[in-house]
Amino acid sequence: NTFAGSQGLLVTNIPPGSPAIGYVQPGDILISINDMEVFSYIDVSRAILELFPGQTVTLLLSRDGTILESSYPSGTYWFVNYLRILTELCLEGNETRVAVIVSGVENVAVAGSDISEEAIRSWERGIRLEFQSQEETILLESLGSFESFTLIDRLQVERVLEEQKLQLSGLTDTTVRIGNLLGATHILDVSLTRYPDSSTPSGAIDTITQRLISVETGKVIASAVRDQQL
Repeated sequence: NTFAGSQGLLVTNIPPGSPAIGYVQPGDILISINDMEVFSYIDVSRAILELFPGQTVTLLLSRDGTILESSYPSGTYWFVNYLRILTELCLEGNETRVAVIVSGVENVAVAGSDISEEAIRSWERGIRLEFQSQEETILLESLGSFESFTLIDRLQVERVLEEQKLQLSGLTDTTVRIGNLLGATHILDVSLTRYPDSSTPSGAIDTITQRLISVETGKVIASAVRDQQL
């Protein structure tokens, strides 16, 4: 596509956690990644699959009519985990139907405090919604251009859980059962635990675990754990 005289891909936003944050801005026109021209999100996916952790990523950008070159280390990000696997499946044309489930939320940091049970439950509900929305946004922004990709609607997931009286436990067999009921090929299972940490300004830190589960085989085919300061 041509924007403001430059051919490339218009950047509308940067996914949370991306190593490109600070190097690319919304409104930039992305012309190439490591000399590979990009005209669509599928082109971006192909370019990213060529990377390995720590490799220098060199972007050619147009910003306000000025051509810029920006470089940064690729890091690990999500493409070496679940996004990389799903991107490869979509590039091969495989039907890929993904449901996001937040199976566990726990706040160890408030153990022994006088915070009411009602307030803790309310916090847990809010965190579930926040992280489910975050993961769904990342999936749609990364894979939404593929015809073979479908993100299963959150309301459909909630309906199945309610109708089947299933409890989210993080157990793989329960997750696979949910996936079969939803007609999913994969489940992205996310859990969060908040721990006390005196070294952070807030006094707590979140440990986030992600698991990509194949509904067909019941196996965890990708996993990632990261700590996030509040």
